Amino acid sequence: EAYDYVITAKHVAEFLSNDAEFIANVPAGKTISVTFDYMEKSNQFPGAKWFVHPSADIAIHPIVSPQKIDHAHFPSNEIPQTDKLIPLLSTVYVVGFPFGLGVHDRLDPIAKKVQVASTITSLEALNVKGDLRFLLLDQAVAKGYSGAPVFYVEDVLVPGIKLGDKPFIKGGERIHLIGILAGQISDDKGGKISAVVPISYLWEILHSADFMQYQKSIRFSP
Repeated sequence: EAYDYVITAKHVAEFLSNDAEFIANVPAGKTISVTFDYMEKSNQFPGAKWFVHPSADIAIHPIVSPQKIDHAHFPSNEIPQTDKLIPLLSTVYVVGFPFGLGVHDRLDPIAKKVQVASTITSLEALNVKGDLRFLLLDQAVAKGYSGAPVFYVEDVLVPGIKLGDKPFIKGGERIHLIGILAGQISDDKGGKISAVVPISYLWEILHSADFMQYQKSIRFSP
């Protein structure tokens, strides 16, 4: 049986109070909102709460809604244990709600196109724990993107008619969820980049003893 979860930055989750609202589109209307207190006290998923990574800036919460919601979802079996190597200067997309935009009537998130500025790296010079890893983007994004998903669209090649030394042709695209935006890094000279928590940290939450015990409890609850 499939279950849905909302994913965001841990610092966003820790900022929210229990009366904070989760808002989602519904198929035949505008939006629906439920509080996290409602979701955590629901008998539908006993034990629902924020599951956070012990050190990385990423968190996950079960979605409990009184009616069907209209949403895009990313299957958990697409979450890798090892992060995909993204070539430098590849285009990626951050999708969220900067400046509170895209949250009226129906949710309509705003996409921002940026480029990959690093391989998976540490940020020891910035007093971040040396064993934490980040993917850096070449520019800062607007306030409100914290916790937003970052997607990489990969060209899919298929065998084609061999023309010279190129035996493959583009056959489509494959979307990869590569991380969650954590925040911006800047200096006093105006330099700004963005730091992304690699998605493998989500894999670690999904396979943690705490989360797996929760899943087991709801799977067998009456």
